[in-house]
Amino acid sequence: MVANPPELDPFFRFIRVAIIKALGSKEYACLPNESLEQYISIVNPNIPPLLYDFFVKFDYLYVLRKSNSTLKDEESEVLLSAQDLIYEVQLTIM
Repeated sequence: MVANPPELDPFFRFIRVAIIKALGSKEYACLPNESLEQYISIVNPNIPPLLYDFFVKFDYLYVLRKSNSTLKDEESEVLLSAQDLIYEVQLTIM
């Protein structure tokens, strides 16, 4: 289940803009999220699925934290997802 709380929107936007800047396109940073994702998918179609995976896992972790649920492997799953995303971006810029 994806909750998409509005308070995470700035963080998710920051991640998109950081990827755009890492890919070397600072002029795209002011575009809407959909345009950012479209640009990212043009540069490397492997990045958006990893990005969505990270967003979903982070969102789930956030909802669990807000509900004071016991966390088991969720934190490590988010970190592994972020690691995969970062690695793919690094491969693209090399």
